[in-house]
Amino acid sequence: MLERLYGSGVVLTYRFDGNLAPEESPVVLVDGIVAVKGRLAPLPVVNYLDRLGVPRIAPVSE
Repeated sequence: MLERLYGSGVVLTYRFDGNLAPEESPVVLVDGIVAVKGRLAPLPVVNYLDRLGVPRIAPVSE
């Protein structure tokens, strides 16, 4: 979803951290800052990127 909305302007990388409790994982970082913690839901990440002003190449369909 992020690639469709933002193209190559956003890169998603997955890493496993065995030190995190299950309710803290996964953690989504944007430029090293936690954007979402404890779930991998795309909409909070999209909202965070919108607040940062990251330009979209496609609109979000609701």
